[in-house]
Amino acid sequence: MHMEIINLRSYPQLKQCITEGYVTATLPITSMGELLITGGAGFIGSSLAKKSLESGWKVRIYDTVPNGRDKTLVELEDAGVKIIVGDIRDSETLHEAISGCSAVAHLAAQVSVPHSMNNPQETMDVNVNGTAQVLELCLSNGVERMVMASSAAVYGNSENFPLNEDDAGMTLSPYAESKWMNEKQILDARQEGLNAAALRFFNVYGNGQKSDGAYSAVIPKFIDLMLDGKTPIVNGDGLQTRDFIHVEDVCTAVLSLIEGDWKAVEHHVFNVATQTKISLLDLIDTIN
Repeated sequence: MHMEIINLRSYPQLKQCITEGYVTATLPITSMGELLITGGAGFIGSSLAKKSLESGWKVRIYDTVPNGRDKTLVELEDAGVKIIVGDIRDSETLHEAISGCSAVAHLAAQVSVPHSMNNPQETMDVNVNGTAQVLELCLSNGVERMVMASSAAVYGNSENFPLNEDDAGMTLSPYAESKWMNEKQILDARQEGLNAAALRFFNVYGNGQKSDGAYSAVIPKFIDLMLDGKTPIVNGDGLQTRDFIHVEDVCTAVLSLIEGDWKAVEHHVFNVATQTKISLLDLIDTIN
């Protein structure tokens, strides 16, 4: 594993073991029943659904399914996953999806930074108002655990390394601002009694990631270009660095928090990263 939830090592009072850089909980969730994954048709969500099934969860996916039931969703349905088509702003359909679930992994969002620049109001509506609906229904339905996907975008262009959770707030896009607001919503929900936390995902990559999707990252884009015999376009000198983390490690982080002992979890937000800087030029060399 090459993943770490940064700063958890700084809190020895946590009743958890840190193994190979990720959290292994000592106490399980009281009832491993049904897990709802909003945005479960996406790259990270579908990977989480597969891993959750392997962990013994019954899984529901709530998603607008913009690309229809592709091969991945069909395979998940065949494996027993319930697919519910809906928007997180639709409280009635969302209530039906959450009802009876003991945990929720909230991944649904408008995730494109360029789209957010051109459509800031829509981004805020989906990400902030939609998350408000999810949190409200988690509270009213007695959901035991809720983990939300945040983003390293909340750090802006911070040059601190490694990044500390307290370095956030320098948002550079409506998308980043919406994630920053989501984290405040999580804190408010915790104060109302919901076991909720936000995980700041860094640059996630892995099998099944599309190069032309809303969550597309440089790795699949570079691979596709190089397979076509083209040279990846790099802005600047190529020495700019990123922190890449595999989707399997991200899913491990989500499930570890959902299934763990929350009695000593005093913090509402955690980084999910490797603390390893890789320049874009080195990335191209590695792919080669």
